[in-house]
Order: sequence, then C-alpha cells, then structure tokens
Amino acid sequence: MNSNGSPVIYAGYENGQLWVTTNANIGLATWNLQSGGWAGFPVSDIAVKDGNSGNGLTAFATIMGFGTGHVWKTINGGANWTNISGNLPDVPADSIAIDPGDATGNTLYVGTDLGVFYTTDGGANWVEYGPASGAGAFPSAPVTRLLTFNVGGQKLLRASTYGRGVWQNALATSVTPDFSISISNPSLSGFAGQVKTFNGTLNFLNGYTGTVSLSCIPGGTAVPSTCSAIPTSRSSAGAFTVDAASNSTQVFSFKIHATDGVLSHDFPVTLDVSNYGLSVTSSQPMTVLRGTSSAATVNVQATGTFTGPVTVSCDAASLPGGVSCTPITLTPPQNSFATGSLTVTANTLASVNGYTLTLDGQTAGVTRTTPLQIDLQQNSALFDFVLAVTPLSRTVAPSASAGYTVNILPTGGFNGTVNLTCQIVGTPTGTACSFDQTSISADSVAHLTVDTGAGTPASTYTVHVTGMFGVKSHTQNVSLIVNTSDFTMNGAPGVVVTHGDANGTGYLVTLSPVNGFASGVFLTCGGLPTDIQANADVTCSSGGATVPAGGMSPVTFKAGSGTPAGIYNVQVIGYSLSPYVVHAIPVTLTVQ
Repeated sequence: MNSNGSPVIYAGYENGQLWVTTNANIGLATWNLQSGGWAGFPVSDIAVKDGNSGNGLTAFATIMGFGTGHVWKTINGGANWTNISGNLPDVPADSIAIDPGDATGNTLYVGTDLGVFYTTDGGANWVEYGPASGAGAFPSAPVTRLLTFNVGGQKLLRASTYGRGVWQNALATSVTPDFSISISNPSLSGFAGQVKTFNGTLNFLNGYTGTVSLSCIPGGTAVPSTCSAIPTSRSSAGAFTVDAASNSTQVFSFKIHATDGVLSHDFPVTLDVSNYGLSVTSSQPMTVLRGTSSAATVNVQATGTFTGPVTVSCDAASLPGGVSCTPITLTPPQNSFATGSLTVTANTLASVNGYTLTLDGQTAGVTRTTPLQIDLQQNSALFDFVLAVTPLSRTVAPSASAGYTVNILPTGGFNGTVNLTCQIVGTPTGTACSFDQTSISADSVAHLTVDTGAGTPASTYTVHVTGMFGVKSHTQNVSLIVNTSDFTMNGAPGVVVTHGDANGTGYLVTLSPVNGFASGVFLTCGGLPTDIQANADVTCSSGGATVPAGGMSPVTFKAGSGTPAGIYNVQVIGYSLSPYVVHAIPVTLTVQ
C-alpha cells in the first residue's frame, strides 16, 4: 500500500489462520486473528476488492484441501466470512482474481487443481472458464496463480499452472453478452408415433438480457413431423424441453435452434425412429374345439434399427368366458421378422360362437395390436351326457306300480334335449312303463313309472331306460321285483275318542301274512280331520316302529279339546317297502 491506499492488510497462513490489520498506516500496526469457517485448512490466496484504491473491507480468500468451503468472502475486514463456493468441485482452490471490469465485485476467477472456474453472480453459480474442449480449452491441471492484465486495451486473465505452462484468455467483462444452449440427452430412440423429449438448458452469458426463441431446424436430415420446444421462448436462463416424434422410421439428424434475431446458436441432436408390426399369418377364423387348444401363427416384423423382445398375448378384455391364451416372446432381427405359435385354449364350458380376440405385442411400454378370429365349436368327443336312474331296484306286489327318477347329467358342455324310452325285458303279463315327460334337457329330472297287473308273475324283471340325443345313446338298466307275498289287515269298524283326553283311545290292528310275506309293516292314518278350528286336530300314532306280519299293534287316536263332537270317516293304513304293498282299514271315528 502507498500513502493514499487502504490501511487494511490481510495475511493468510498454511495452518488456516488469517490475520487482518486495519491500521497499517500508523506505523506499528495492530493485527487481529480473523479466520473463517475453513477449520484449519491452508489459506492459499487473498484478493481485495478495488485493491489499494478501496476501503479494503471487502476481500476474498481461497482455501486448499478437501471437504471444506474453498472460496470465502468478507465485507467487514474479516470480522465475518461467508462461504461462496456454490457448485465448485470439492478440490483445493489455489488462487483467486477479481475482474476489474465488474464494479460490483461479483465476477471472480478461481484457480483450482482442476483448472479455472468463474462466477458472475458473486459465487452462487460457478462454471469452467473458456471452452470445455477443443481450441482454447484450458488443461485440467493445478493452477498456481491468477492475475488480470490490461495490455494495449486488451483485458486478459493469465494463469500459471503446475507443469502445463502459462495460459491466457479474455476477461469475462470484456466479452460481448451472449447466450448458449446445451442438450443433456442429444441422442434418443423411440418407436413410430412415440413422443421423445430432449432436455435442454439455456445459459445467459456476460450480462445477456434478450429473449431467445427455440425451435427445430434441419441438419443432416429433415426435422421430424412433430418437433416443438416447451416453452417456445425464454427471457431468462433456465431449462426447456423439445418434444419430437415421427410416424416414419428413420434416423433424424437435426438441430435445436436458439436465436434472438441477431445471435443464433444450434445444438445437433438425433432421433432414431424404428417400429415393429404384429400380424397373424395363419388362416382365420381359427377353429377351437371345446376342451382343446389350437395354435395361431404370429409374426413380428421389425423396421428401422429396432431389435428387441416383443411379448405377444391376448387382451383380457377380448377373451370370452372359458377361453385363455398362452403369451409368447418373439425377438425379430433389424429389418426382419420373427414367427411363433400362440396357443388359444377353450374349456368345456366355453360358449360355442365366433369371436374376435385382440392380440397385444408389447415392448418398452409400446403396444401394437392385431385381431385373431376364432370359431369356437362343440367337441363331439366330449359333448355328451350321463343317464342316471334311481333307485336301481324296486319291489312291488302284483297290480302295484314302481317309481324311478331319471336325471340327465351333462359333460363337455352338453346342453341338448334328451329323448327318453323304456322297455321291460320279456314284456311280462300286465306290465307297462311310462314317463311323466319323454324329453328333458341337461340337469333336468323325469319320473319313470312301471305298472304291474294282477296276473303279473312273481319274478325279477329288467327295465331298459334309454336316453338319446342325435347319434348319442345311453342306457341304464334297473330292476323290478314282483313279489306275490302280501298281508292282510283287520280291525274294529269304529273307535270312540273323547276330545281333550291326553291319553287318547287305542285301536288294535291285526296283521296276517299271505304267500310267505315276511317284511315289516308301517302303520299310519289317513283322512284325519285337521284345521277345523283352534285345538281341534285329530291325531293318530303307532309308535313309529314296523310291525311284523302275523302280529298285532295298537294305533292311538287323540282329539284336541276344541274338536267338535261328531262322526268322522278315517283310515288306518299299513304299508311295506319291500315288496311295496299298501292296505287300509276304513274306521268310523266318533268324537264325544
């Protein structure tokens, strides 16, 4: 400093200490330790704003080392320091210079172990100074010293390096305001019709303040049919995008164009548009039988540079109930095709009809579709029914009838109408068979009745029950046993009951076997007066057990307390199940 200069002097040390005096003009100066937050890392350089002509209170210090702030600023002579390293790389900072053309002191240059970086906003943002590559690019080498010069009106920044010599470049404040653009993803690929997005950044340099319009212009090829910037213009630095797409398959080589009407800058980009198609090459409609599978031949055709796996499957929304398909993956070579078989399966319950399935060919989030027509038909080998007749045997006495139940159980999706016939083998005397309905559909029931006559001989007979649908016929045999054994029933012609008597009145039934009858007989009553009025029901009970033929058993009659006095005609009924024989005794019931 001279006699007209600032009385402020800064001194930095390798141990990280930084000392400041503000009275260097009085002789024996007073020094104060004014270190910042760099925690003992070496102080490599100090630059004072406005040099000796200023008040010396605004200064900048660079710090060496890793993991600490590398550029610090004070505006009060070191009393307080602010880290302005911003986005500088975490490497030692070796030297700093203030651009004399920026009166605000916001344009700074820092020499680091990776080269020279500068800021125009006081350290908020740092960028590498000069071209990143090519002519004029600064080497990636440690910078030992930075100084500014004015040589014949040419304002320069000069940097000495460790092992790479001395370099110079014009100061940022001496360069014409300008802008630049960059694209972070300049090479994209996609499919025909698919929109791809380029991500760009617009930078304003050297105080540039214009409005820049963004668009697409031809390069090595024409511009894709869709190419638009978002936004289409900017009045400040920042990000933008460009959406591009084409239905044509080719590699587009074009430029992102930025201009303010005077200055223009372009950034070359490429968009590789390829495509693939999906088709069915086998004949349609494809026949699919219930309960079986059929295979369709599927082709994936690649165009352009595309080659990759394409998964082909059936769109679930197009599949009818009971129909499924098995996905396949095809990988066509560039500008060629791949072929495979897609299997369609129908279960036995799928509805017979014609259908159009939608096949999806998917890869990288893109889907191509093609129709597949199928003709779903009956499978004659599976389309059938089961004839089920129950019970398999009935025993009756002559002149009695036996009943059987006939069921049609479908298989293979059978839904036809079955015609029923019956035949009693040998056509014994007095016998006949008939159905309550001679045609029934699947899952329906018919009833078969086999009648006998008084002269039907005692024997076991076979009854053929046949169900027919077209050429399909099924027969089930059941047995009819005609047994001449019988029993007789005898009892008093009448019985007297007192209404309200809780014990009731017993009525004795005598059973006598005929022709070797040996089955048990159930006793019950018929024709009893009921629902006459409240508490007016007449009941009878036999104990619930069977009575052996040749025995006697009481039947107990009871009349409710509200039963009107009078005479009622009822029956005492006896029946056996094997053989099936029923007899009844008419009884006069007197209620008093």
